[in-house]
This record gives sequence, C-alpha cells and structure tokens, in this order.
Amino acid sequence: MNAQRSLLEEVLPRFDANEVHDVWVTAPPHVVFAAVRQVTVQEVRLLRPLEALRALPGLFARRSVFWPNPSAPVLDQFTTGVVPLSERAGTEIGRRSHRPLLAPGR
Repeated sequence: MNAQRSLLEEVLPRFDANEVHDVWVTAPPHVVFAAVRQVTVQEVRLLRPLEALRALPGLFARRSVFWPNPSAPVLDQFTTGVVPLSERAGTEIGRRSHRPLLAPGR
C-alpha cells in the first residue's frame, strides 16, 4: 500500500514536531471541503472572543487591530496575507504566512 503524501509532507518533508488528529466524516471529500470553505466567523463559537483577547495588546498600544467580519467565511478572513503553496482541488490546501511574526523596528 503506497499512500499519497499530503501537501504538507511535500512542502515540508522534515519538521521538528508531529501531531496527528483524525475526524471521520461520512461524506465525500469534495462535499466536506466545500462545507469548510463556507463556515463563517460567527459560526465558530469561541473565535470572536479569542480574537478579542488577542487584540488587547494592540488596543493598549493604540495600534490598529484585526476584527474579523462575523458574516465572512473563516478561510477568507484568516488567510489574508497568506501565500498559497499548493492545492488539491476539493481535498487539501497548503499555505504559509509570508508576514513576519514581529514587524521590523517593533
């Protein structure tokens, strides 16, 4: 049995940590993929409160902070500034952030 490598394994064949989670969904991959693309920010119960906590340091420093649009799809809101590495249509997305963790001079 020769399993197809994931996009992550193709882009990053060696890494320092490994964590695996499985969720069995009784639907074809293209149906699940389409559903994931449609999930909105307001549908993820703890997302907005966690983003508010994440914004606190920026608010105290009087910097602009990111507030996700509640009615927008999560993938659209949280992949701005993310470089697509690869995609297998209807089953898998490989992306990486191109933004530095800390802005120069801060």
